[in-house]
Amino acid sequence: MGTRDLPTGTLTFFFSDIEGSTKLVQRVGLRFKDLLGVSLDELRELIAAEDARRAIREEFPRTEDPVRRRQLLEEALGHLDRQLELVHRRAAELAALEGDLAERRARVVAGLERSPSAARS
Repeated sequence: MGTRDLPTGTLTFFFSDIEGSTKLVQRVGLRFKDLLGVSLDELRELIAAEDARRAIREEFPRTEDPVRRRQLLEEALGHLDRQLELVHRRAAELAALEGDLAERRARVVAGLERSPSAARS
């Protein structure tokens, strides 16, 4: 058997986990989005857009070419628009959730008002 040349250099693996998040996802399953506020894919999109905007902010002051500066601004605008789209969608979902919780609370309060009080026993 011949030998193969192996790659050289450093390979780094980075694993990150919010403490207890894996168990939380296993326990709540699809409700994770409701608890987190965004899906993991949406969170990745938000972070990717923020990273891209950070790179643009670093490049912009060093760029003298007006055409490239305009391209950078247009790219930044696209990333901001996508982030705002995700935030607006989530705001609408939270408003619906707030209405649902308010209705449920009203039913519980009505049930308490109809039930005999503990003081009467």
